[in-house]
Amino acid sequence: MKKIILGATLLVGMGAAFMLSTNAEATSPAPETEKELYRVYNPNSGEHFFTASLDEYSWLEDQGWVQEDLAWLTPTEGEKVYRLYNPNAGDHFYTKSIVEYDWLSKQGWVQEGESFLSSADTTAPVYRSYNKNALAAGAHMFTLSKSEHDGLVKSGWINEDVQFYAVSYAKQLGDLIEYANSLEEADYDPTDYADFKAVVAESQAVLDNTKATQDELQDQLNKLADALVTLEESVEVPESE
Repeated sequence: MKKIILGATLLVGMGAAFMLSTNAEATSPAPETEKELYRVYNPNSGEHFFTASLDEYSWLEDQGWVQEDLAWLTPTEGEKVYRLYNPNAGDHFYTKSIVEYDWLSKQGWVQEGESFLSSADTTAPVYRSYNKNALAAGAHMFTLSKSEHDGLVKSGWINEDVQFYAVSYAKQLGDLIEYANSLEEADYDPTDYADFKAVVAESQAVLDNTKATQDELQDQLNKLADALVTLEESVEVPESE
């Protein structure tokens, strides 16, 4: 049986992550096409903050912010999304509209430059809602989750529709299924492999369902990621000499 060594991060998802590498000959890494965007929450102000910087993400936790893991994946090519800061309210705002970006600057917001990118693929919309009752920070919410967005609107937030686009969970799930299908049965325990392939088949069915929501695709992505972790951890890793 081939020995699998856990190593480089292949995918990070909401509530699930897995790390993989093999003892095959080293090859040049594929060009990065996606980046993680993290979300943190300030329980004192009610603001949700988004950052692509792990250093900033960790620093904010040290300041009392609550880490909420991955918000969504952003592309490495696409439209720029800008970040602004309101020094009076202590709030941050995100927009891909340069007109809105410049207008807010004239209203006293501090321009903080490019924050992340919006995908040209419009299958994974990021929604914006506005809380007219918020007196300071936390007036706007950005989310890839349609259910979270709809819940806020039902609670009285104003629906400000789609603002930008994330890397779709369909693409992530498809990439992961492709990797899963490259694994050979001979390298694993037959029972473990059969259990894993059942999850792969289930994942393919979800991916093929044209009515599957981003939330459903995300849930299946995490399930497949967990199954892959379980499969890899079931392989005995030899101790280094």
